[in-house]
Amino acid sequence: MITAEVVLRDRLRAAGFRKARNRRWFIDQQGLWVELELQRSRYGGRSFINIGLHLDDPDGSGRRDVYTRLDVWVDRDDMEDMLLDENPELERQLAALTEDVIIPFVRTLTVPFMRSPQGHELLGLAQISEEAAHTFHYA
Repeated sequence: MITAEVVLRDRLRAAGFRKARNRRWFIDQQGLWVELELQRSRYGGRSFINIGLHLDDPDGSGRRDVYTRLDVWVDRDDMEDMLLDENPELERQLAALTEDVIIPFVRTLTVPFMRSPQGHELLGLAQISEEAAHTFHYA
């Protein structure tokens, strides 16, 4: 049985992400590190995809400057059901989502974008550090 981690690993690696430990992948978007993390639920066969932004290389402090669930930012109600362990369409659906939605979305996440009105809208839906708020001119 194919898992969400395997599907993500293969697609994200091909898109230039590098694998870290604990189901996390990183990519440098013009000095802004974007982290995707596959998090298993403690309450059953479900996973979630979290997204974090790091102002510095994430191998340093491990602190995320911006953090939320990916489905909050990409407004996908179906993502939660898609990531059920028993989903027979997991590989096909998650592969398509990764190629068509996740990777293109991550490519937009740069410091200039996060300073834009659209970026500020996303920041309003996330946990954000004081340093990131200052960097992105977000009040």
